[in-house]
Amino acid sequence: MWEHVHGRPIAYPPPRFEEPILMWPAHCPWVPSRGEPGVATKLLGIFSERGLDLRAVRLEPGAVYQPPPGPGARLLLVLAGAVRCDAEEIGLHGAACQTAGERVCVSATATAELLVVGLPVFTD
Repeated sequence: MWEHVHGRPIAYPPPRFEEPILMWPAHCPWVPSRGEPGVATKLLGIFSERGLDLRAVRLEPGAVYQPPPGPGARLLLVLAGAVRCDAEEIGLHGAACQTAGERVCVSATATAELLVVGLPVFTD
Protein backbone atom coordinates (compact mmCIF):
# COMPACT_ATOMS: atom_id res chain seq x y z
CA MET A 1 0.00 0.00 0.00
CA TRP A 2 2.85 2.41 0.90
CA GLU A 3 4.36 1.90 -2.55
CA HIS A 4 1.02 2.61 -4.23
CA VAL A 5 0.45 5.79 -2.20
CA HIS A 6 4.00 7.11 -2.75
CA GLY A 7 4.44 5.85 -6.30
CA ARG A 8 7.78 4.15 -5.69
CA PRO A 9 9.18 1.01 -4.09
CA ILE A 10 9.95 1.12 -0.39
CA ALA A 11 13.67 0.83 0.36
CA TYR A 12 14.39 -1.31 3.40
CA PRO A 13 17.74 -1.00 5.19
CA PRO A 14 19.88 -4.11 5.66
CA PRO A 15 18.82 -6.34 8.59
CA ARG A 16 20.05 -5.06 11.97
CA PHE A 17 19.22 -8.07 14.12
CA GLU A 18 20.30 -11.64 13.58
CA GLU A 19 17.32 -13.18 15.36
CA PRO A 20 13.84 -12.14 16.49
CA ILE A 21 13.72 -10.06 19.66
CA LEU A 22 11.93 -11.74 22.54
CA MET A 23 10.69 -9.66 25.45
CA TRP A 24 8.97 -10.36 28.73
CA PRO A 25 6.61 -7.43 29.41
CA ALA A 26 5.75 -8.82 32.85
CA HIS A 27 9.36 -8.06 33.89
CA CYS A 28 9.03 -4.36 32.96
CA PRO A 29 7.81 -2.03 35.72
CA TRP A 30 4.66 0.06 35.46
CA VAL A 31 5.59 3.76 35.66
CA PRO A 32 2.88 6.21 36.77
CA SER A 33 2.15 8.81 34.10
CA ARG A 34 2.85 12.40 35.17
CA GLY A 35 -0.28 14.53 35.08
CA GLU A 36 -2.57 11.59 34.27
CA PRO A 37 -3.87 10.08 37.53
CA GLY A 38 -4.70 6.38 37.21
CA VAL A 39 -2.53 5.90 34.10
CA ALA A 40 0.69 3.86 34.10
CA THR A 41 2.95 2.86 31.22
CA LYS A 42 5.62 0.27 30.42
CA LEU A 43 8.08 1.23 27.71
CA LEU A 44 8.81 -2.04 25.90
CA GLY A 45 11.17 -0.74 23.26
CA ILE A 46 12.12 1.88 20.69
CA PHE A 47 13.53 0.56 17.45
CA SER A 48 15.51 2.49 14.83
CA GLU A 49 15.79 6.10 13.83
CA ARG A 50 12.30 5.92 12.27
CA GLY A 51 10.74 5.76 15.74
CA LEU A 52 8.94 2.40 15.92
CA ASP A 53 8.02 2.06 19.59
CA LEU A 54 6.02 -0.32 21.75
CA ARG A 55 4.50 0.43 25.13
CA ALA A 56 1.82 -0.97 27.39
CA VAL A 57 -0.64 1.45 29.01
CA ARG A 58 -2.84 0.61 32.01
CA LEU A 59 -5.86 2.75 32.89
CA GLU A 60 -7.69 2.52 36.19
CA PRO A 61 -11.45 3.22 36.28
CA GLY A 62 -12.08 6.91 35.54
CA ALA A 63 -8.56 7.51 34.19
CA VAL A 64 -7.90 9.52 31.03
CA TYR A 65 -4.88 8.90 28.77
CA GLN A 66 -3.93 11.50 26.18
CA PRO A 67 -1.00 10.28 24.07
CA PRO A 68 0.84 13.32 22.74
CA PRO A 69 0.54 14.01 19.01
CA GLY A 70 3.60 12.75 17.18
CA PRO A 71 5.18 12.69 13.74
CA GLY A 72 3.80 9.22 12.99
CA ALA A 73 0.61 7.25 13.49
CA ARG A 74 -0.06 5.07 16.53
CA LEU A 75 -2.18 1.97 16.90
CA LEU A 76 -3.94 1.52 20.24
CA LEU A 77 -4.91 -2.12 20.81
CA VAL A 78 -7.15 -3.11 23.74
CA LEU A 79 -5.61 -6.11 25.54
CA ALA A 80 -7.88 -6.06 28.61
CA GLY A 81 -11.13 -4.30 29.47
CA ALA A 82 -12.62 -1.66 27.20
CA VAL A 83 -12.04 2.05 26.59
CA ARG A 84 -13.58 5.03 24.90
CA CYS A 85 -11.35 6.77 22.35
CA ASP A 86 -12.89 10.19 21.83
CA ALA A 87 -16.55 9.26 21.10
CA GLU A 88 -15.93 5.64 20.05
CA GLU A 89 -16.30 2.64 22.36
CA ILE A 90 -13.51 0.11 21.83
CA GLY A 91 -13.90 -3.33 23.36
CA LEU A 92 -11.54 -6.18 24.09
CA HIS A 93 -9.18 -6.86 21.16
CA GLY A 94 -10.47 -3.76 19.36
CA ALA A 95 -8.21 -1.02 18.05
CA ALA A 96 -8.05 2.68 17.31
CA CYS A 97 -5.62 4.67 15.19
CA GLN A 98 -4.11 8.00 16.17
CA THR A 99 -2.92 9.69 12.98
CA ALA A 100 0.22 11.85 12.84
CA GLY A 101 -0.33 15.12 14.69
CA GLU A 102 -3.78 14.10 15.97
CA ARG A 103 -4.93 14.55 19.56
CA VAL A 104 -7.00 11.73 21.06
CA CYS A 105 -8.50 11.16 24.48
CA VAL A 106 -8.75 7.60 25.82
CA SER A 107 -10.86 7.00 28.93
CA ALA A 108 -11.75 3.91 30.94
CA THR A 109 -14.81 3.13 33.05
CA ALA A 110 -13.16 -0.09 34.28
CA THR A 111 -9.53 -1.19 34.46
CA ALA A 112 -8.12 -1.52 30.94
CA GLU A 113 -4.79 -2.31 29.33
CA LEU A 114 -3.59 -1.20 25.90
CA LEU A 115 -0.67 -2.01 23.65
CA VAL A 116 0.35 1.22 21.92
CA VAL A 117 2.40 0.81 18.75
CA GLY A 118 4.09 3.94 17.42
CA LEU A 119 4.48 3.24 13.70
CA PRO A 120 7.72 4.14 11.92
CA VAL A 121 7.92 7.47 10.13
CA PHE A 122 9.02 7.39 6.49
CA THR A 123 9.82 10.93 5.37
CA ASP A 124 12.08 10.09 2.45
